[in-house]
Amino acid sequence: MALALFGLPSALVGLACVPGLNALVFSAHGGPGWFALALCFPVFLVNAYRFVVRRAHGNRTSRWRRFAAISIAYVVFAYPAAVLAEYRIAKDSGLPIWDRAPSTG
Repeated sequence: MALALFGLPSALVGLACVPGLNALVFSAHGGPGWFALALCFPVFLVNAYRFVVRRAHGNRTSRWRRFAAISIAYVVFAYPAAVLAEYRIAKDSGLPIWDRAPSTG
């Protein structure tokens, strides 16, 4: 279950941290990693519904409460992973991330 929930984002962070591979996957000209990155959260939501909400019939805790807790945990843990991936991509290929780029004026 954890692999289905966190597999795609974990693989993308792993690919972003390998110095030569991140230039290929996250190239400035629209590498395949940028397209897969847009699918991470929707895939997580679908898989979380499949594995948490639909299968939680006999549990004492509310299945929607578990779904909300797992979704919040995903967002909390995704931010540091995204910062690490952003740092490695910017360091290795020089791609500026515009919301953190220093102002030139």
